[in-house]
Amino acid sequence: MAEPKGKVVTISVFLLALCGLVLLVRLSRQDRTTSSPLLVAAAASLRPPLEALADDYCRYHDVPRPRITYGASGTLAEQIRQGAPYDVFLAADAEHARWAAGRAGFAAPSRTIATGVLVLWSRSRQPAELARRIRLGQSRTLRLAVANPDYAPYGRAARQFLMRHNAWQAEHLVLTANVAQAAQYALADLVDGAFVSLSYALHDRMRQAGSYWIVPPDQYDPLPQTAVVLSDRAAAGEFVRWLGSKAAARVWRRYGYRMAGD
Repeated sequence: MAEPKGKVVTISVFLLALCGLVLLVRLSRQDRTTSSPLLVAAAASLRPPLEALADDYCRYHDVPRPRITYGASGTLAEQIRQGAPYDVFLAADAEHARWAAGRAGFAAPSRTIATGVLVLWSRSRQPAELARRIRLGQSRTLRLAVANPDYAPYGRAARQFLMRHNAWQAEHLVLTANVAQAAQYALADLVDGAFVSLSYALHDRMRQAGSYWIVPPDQYDPLPQTAVVLSDRAAAGEFVRWLGSKAAARVWRRYGYRMAGD
């Protein structure tokens, strides 16, 4: 018995559409592999140096500028776990970078690029005086902005410092989504001070608007700025290697990061 003509046409159209979809996916993957910009997820605290580094990278290598999404390291790690298609993840600590790589199914080793520095920044107050009050147990009347320590490594470091001096009291803390938001609160003079990365404190706008006090590094766990490759694109590995190069080291140091051997 012959197949009904309408059924044959329907099957043929379906197969043609399926072949077209497969071809489209293949072409899309090929284009993403060879010519599209790298997709980079980066801790908000890395924005000042990374913007300069991304410009240098595309200029020196004649490639499209990486597309960078900034946020708290923990928030970005969760996005990666849920399937966000980033090629590279730059976290403000090693823990989130390795966790994200493992959940994404990649066994690529992580690489420590630099070490971050925590500071207390203020627009209208003397940060050293704020720090003195914290260490003397006189911080209850202060309002301090801190990135949420559950998601932001610099927030966790700030909490460690404050807990050392019995100053981790919720009533005088403003928890923010990330370091960038903590900096915005301080710039707007909505808080007495904010714990941020030294890279943010050295940014032109903040350097001109206020001053900072460097939190002693023995008062919190180290902040290794860690990169991990999350895709099989050759450019992803090249970008991470370049971030650890001597040329890039000059930029990292300019924004207050400590390099191996410093």
